[in-house]
Amino acid sequence: MKKFKISLTAIVAAIILSISTGVFAYTGVGDVDPEFKFTMPSSLSNGEGTVSGVSGTMNYQFVEITSEKYTSIKKLEAQYDMIEVYVRYAENPTDEGLIKEWENAGNKYTNQYGGTATDVLNQYGVGPDILTLCRNAWIVELTNFDASKWISSSDNKISIDISTFEGTKYYIAWIQVGDTYDAEAYMVTGTKQEEQIEDKQEEQIEDKKEEQIEDKKEEQIEDKQEETKSETAGNEVKNETKTNNLKTDTTTVSSKTLPKTGANGSILGLLVIAVIATGVSYIKYRKIK
Repeated sequence: MKKFKISLTAIVAAIILSISTGVFAYTGVGDVDPEFKFTMPSSLSNGEGTVSGVSGTMNYQFVEITSEKYTSIKKLEAQYDMIEVYVRYAENPTDEGLIKEWENAGNKYTNQYGGTATDVLNQYGVGPDILTLCRNAWIVELTNFDASKWISSSDNKISIDISTFEGTKYYIAWIQVGDTYDAEAYMVTGTKQEEQIEDKQEEQIEDKKEEQIEDKKEEQIEDKQEETKSETAGNEVKNETKTNNLKTDTTTVSSKTLPKTGANGSILGLLVIAVIATGVSYIKYRKIK
């Protein structure tokens, strides 16, 4: 927030606002960096930021808020920034540079949150305390801190562990330096690293299981192929044995059996006729004698 002087009017207004909105953990708006010594980081990098203007020990804590609360706080900050431009423009309304700056500030606010610059000015009243009243409204909008949850910081840093959650969350970061406080609202994106590692490990286990299943399938296919080859080889051996046996039997029969051809049959017939003729001639000779 931009720096401005806390007036008695501001304190009274803050008391009235406090009565209407609830009790706060600090004593009042006068305790929220009234001298503007501190500058909260505008954003966090990996959940971490450095507070400027702090000397000595600083305590801090993060209080989670809703997205609606975050938007409301940021809207009040945008109103404050616009009103600050208006105050400078009102002091020198003929300055062309300030005229253009005021016009741009009004358009920027309207584009972000709707409404007009005139509506905002009428909300707080165009007077010397307009900035103070706007900042008081911002302080009242802040969510209470818990006095039992301060974290000590010796290097002026505030830090939130973004690995403990995932997605976008909204926080108010409070700081405490002695009896003085300051705060800022942040939108933080968590990484949830531990679960990501577990998910990665589970994926690796699943991949390993799938590989083992595929390997098992391949081994079964190879075993089946080997069995098929063995059966084929066995059948080939049996067939070859049968073939050899058939060849051996055929050769044996051929060696014991005379071939029956037409020529050998004729010779045998002639021999028989010759023997018969010889026998007849012999009988006739015996008779003649």
